[in-house]
Amino acid sequence: MVLVLLIALMVLSLLLVALVLAHKSSGGGVAGMFGGRLQPGDSDSVVVERNLTHLTVAVALAWFGCMVALMVMATAGA
Repeated sequence: MVLVLLIALMVLSLLLVALVLAHKSSGGGVAGMFGGRLQPGDSDSVVVERNLTHLTVAVALAWFGCMVALMVMATAGA
């Protein structure tokens, strides 16, 4: 079970880094490098940013839950 949680933690960590880098900042973020930059007048850009934010929060909560589960398992085994 610990091995499954450790693998899930690694996958979630990489996904979380990718999602954070994909967020658009003042410079356009990593998404702007790959043609993902939308024009300021696009109404879809707000929806895309909101969905990306929700996905990032969900992955962060899953990462946190995985960390807590690993800590509980480590203290129970000690």
